[in-house]
Amino acid sequence: MATYSERSRRRLYGTRIAIAAGIIVFLIGLYFIFVISGDTNRKNAECTEELVGTVVDSSASGSKYSTTVEYTPGYSPMTVTFTTKDPYEVGKEIPMKMHPTSFTKVYIEGMSPTGKNDVVQGVIFSAVGAVLAAAGFALEKGKKKPKDNSQ
Repeated sequence: MATYSERSRRRLYGTRIAIAAGIIVFLIGLYFIFVISGDTNRKNAECTEELVGTVVDSSASGSKYSTTVEYTPGYSPMTVTFTTKDPYEVGKEIPMKMHPTSFTKVYIEGMSPTGKNDVVQGVIFSAVGAVLAAAGFALEKGKKKPKDNSQ
């Protein structure tokens, strides 16, 4: 059986690990909010060449739909597949934007991922990290040192 000092030391390390993990998860959340969401929005904004795509397939994939859009940036047709909340009618023409130098980078309003999704994930990470760190701090403060009764 572990002595009191061994149990106390284990608790101390556990609280410090919780604090460190909470801070790391919180910082990851901030990274999602400020860096990744901005990068996603920047990439979408770089798509400036307007063209029209045609829905060639829209099939159920669990609670969402897998929608494939075909577009022709030059001489040969290309396809891109998105996960969407709603089904799209096959044959429907959709306005889209393409990156001027890369035919594979496209943005379709309502289908392409946006920085908003990254912000939501970042807020969740930050909240979990803050709770974890706060719990570690609370446990660290709540510990009392044993009294010395040697007198």
